[in-house]
Amino acid sequence: MWMRYILPGTNAIVSFITIIALLLRKNKNAIEKSYITLSLFWLNWSVGIIFTVKWGLAPFGEYLYWIKNISAFAMGPIWLVFSFYYTNSRIIRNNKWRMVNIFFLVVPSLIMYIISITNKYHGAFLAYDYARLRVAGYKWGFWVHMILQYVYIFAGCYFIWVHGMRSRSYIRKRSFIIVGGTLFSQIIIIAYYLSGIYLIYNDIDIAPSVFLIVMICIFIASVKYKFLNLLPMALPKIMRNLREGIIIVDLEGKISSQNTAFYNMFNNFINIEEVNAKEFSRELLNKCLCDENGKKAVKAIREGGYEGIKGEVALTSEIYFQINYQPLFDKNEFMGAVVSFYDIGEHKLLTKQLNEKNNRLLEANIRLQEHAKVVKELVIAQERNKFASEIHDSVGHSLSVLGALLEVCRLSFSEKPEQTYKKIETALNISKKALGELRLSVSNFTSPSFERTPLFESIESMIHCFEQTGIKVDFTLHGNTIHPLDKEVSNTVFNICREALTNSLKHGNAKTINIIFNINNNNLVLFIFDDGKGCSNPLKGIGLSGMENRVKNLNGSIAFGSGGETGFSIHVEIPLSD
Repeated sequence: MWMRYILPGTNAIVSFITIIALLLRKNKNAIEKSYITLSLFWLNWSVGIIFTVKWGLAPFGEYLYWIKNISAFAMGPIWLVFSFYYTNSRIIRNNKWRMVNIFFLVVPSLIMYIISITNKYHGAFLAYDYARLRVAGYKWGFWVHMILQYVYIFAGCYFIWVHGMRSRSYIRKRSFIIVGGTLFSQIIIIAYYLSGIYLIYNDIDIAPSVFLIVMICIFIASVKYKFLNLLPMALPKIMRNLREGIIIVDLEGKISSQNTAFYNMFNNFINIEEVNAKEFSRELLNKCLCDENGKKAVKAIREGGYEGIKGEVALTSEIYFQINYQPLFDKNEFMGAVVSFYDIGEHKLLTKQLNEKNNRLLEANIRLQEHAKVVKELVIAQERNKFASEIHDSVGHSLSVLGALLEVCRLSFSEKPEQTYKKIETALNISKKALGELRLSVSNFTSPSFERTPLFESIESMIHCFEQTGIKVDFTLHGNTIHPLDKEVSNTVFNICREALTNSLKHGNAKTINIIFNINNNNLVLFIFDDGKGCSNPLKGIGLSGMENRVKNLNGSIAFGSGGETGFSIHVEIPLSD
C-alpha cells in the first residue's frame, strides 16, 4: 500500500522544490520557463495519483482523474517544446509563429485527451471493471496515445542529442546525460506496460515516478555542466542591485540571466524578453554606434569570444555605455560569458563640455598671445622711441656742438693756434660728456642681476660710467652693509639712484652728487643730493612718481627737497625684514 503513496509523493516533493527554486529567480529565460511548465505537469500528475488512489473513481475522484490525465496527455508535447527551447530551434525562434506552431504540436494530444474523458460513452480508450472498481484492460485509444507520446518524447531526445553532437564539450556531455536519463525512464515505462505487470498493480501509475530519473539527470547537468545556470540565491540579488547592466550568456548563446539595470537600459530600444544573446548582438550592431572594441565585444556576445574585450556603445547621441565582455572558463572549458554595460553618458557629456571649454580657452589663449605680441611690439616701439629721444636730446646735441667746434678748429687752426687748442679742449670735454650720456642711456634700458653682482657693486659700476659725463659722484656707506637685501628692495634702490643721477645730469646741471647709505637691522636710509639747479615746487613726472610708487610698495617713505635756487635732495627710508 505504501508504494502507492511513496513514489508519486517523492516525485511531487522534488517537482515542487524545483518549481519554487526556479520561480525565485527574477529573470528567467525560455528554457527555464519551459522546464517550470514541465515540472508543473509532473507535480499535477503525482498529486493526482495520490488523490485517485485515495478516492478511486468515485464522483469526486473522477474529476481528479481527468485533471491528473491532463499531465499524461500533455507531457509529450511539453517535452518536445522544452527540447526546442533547449536547442534554440527555428520553430520557436519566430515570435510571430511561435504560439501557432506550439498549438499544432498540442492538437493530437488534445484529441486523444477528449477521447479519454469520453471513454464511458464509447469504451475506445480502456476497459473498466465497475464491479471491482479497477481497470480491466486498455483499448486502441490508449495505445495510440502511448505511441503518440513516445513520438513526442523520442523526437525531443533526438533533437537534444543532435544539438549536443554539434556543440562544445560541456553542452555535449550535459545533453547526453539528459537524453540518457529520459530514455532510461521511458524504457522502464514501456517494460512496465508491455510485461503485464500493470495488470497486477493496475492502480499504480509509475509514469510520473520514473520521471524522477529525468529530474535527477537534469539536476546533475545543472550542477556539473551548468545547465539552467542555477546561481546561488544571493548572487542574483546582488546583480539586481548593481548600477551596471549585467547579462550572463550561457554555452548555447542564450541570455540565462539579466539584472534590472540591463532591462531598464535596453528595453526601450530592444524587446529584451523576446531575444536571445545572438539576436541581442545583431540588434545592437544594427541600431547602435560602436567603436572598434565595442563592435568586437558585441560580436563576442553572439560568437562566444574567448578573450576579454572592453569598448563603447552609443544608443543615441546622449546615451553611451561602456561594454565589458568577460568569458568564463571551468578547467579550461569555455562556459559562457558575463557582459556588463556601464552608463557613461554623464561622463561623455562632461567630457564634451570640458572639450568645448578647452577649445574656448585655446581660442582665448591664442587671442591673448596675439594681444601680448601686440603689447610687446608697442613696448618695444615705446622703448625705442624713448631711447631715440634720449640719444637725440643728449648725445645728438653734444655731437652737433662737437661738429661745430671741429669745423671752427679746421678754419682757425693756421691763423689762431692758441684759440684752436682751447676749442679742441672744449670738444674733448664735450665728447667725454656725450660718451657718458650714451652709456647712461644704455644702462637705463638694462637691469643688473643682483644674484651675480651685489647691489652696492652695481651702484659703484653705474657711478663709474656716469662720471664719464664730467660730474663727480661721492658714494658713502654706513652701518651694516652686509645685511642681506631681497631682490625687490635692491631693484628699488638701484632704480632710485639711477633716476636721481639722470635727473641731475639732464635737469640740474650739477657738478657734484652725493649718495649716502645708512643701513641697520631694521631700516635702510638713503640720501641723495646735488649742487645743481634748485626747485622750490618740483613737478612729479614719470621719474619721481615711479620712485614714490616703488617705495610705497615696500611700506617705505620718500621725500623730495630743494634749497631754493641751488641743490636738489632725495630722502628714502625702507623697512627691512629680519
